[in-house]
Amino acid sequence: MIPAQPGTDREQRKPSFEVRVNEGGARRLVRLDGRVEWHDEQALRAGLDRLTAGTPPEIVVDLRRLEFADSTLLHLLLELQRHQQAHGMRMLVGEPGHAIVRRLFDVTGTRTYFTFTAL
Repeated sequence: MIPAQPGTDREQRKPSFEVRVNEGGARRLVRLDGRVEWHDEQALRAGLDRLTAGTPPEIVVDLRRLEFADSTLLHLLLELQRHQQAHGMRMLVGEPGHAIVRRLFDVTGTRTYFTFTAL
């Protein structure tokens, strides 16, 4: 990845997604809305790092409102899943609502790496 140069649009770009976290008991529901692209990696990684701080509960990642995602999302979801498994916890992925996001999992062959659930 090419680092952003000071004063460029890439450095000043705000994330094109929103993360909402609902905590309830031993489960955290994470809703991703909008678009996740390569330039959002740092912001999304920071959000996911906060999620897994301490003892990680079961995490459900809701992709129903996500309109677009590239391999950045896949990479971070795989990392999150490895983290959860290393701590004996589960991660579920809510079925994507948009065909383009579903296609990302199908085309890359990563659908079998995750446990999908209807939300």
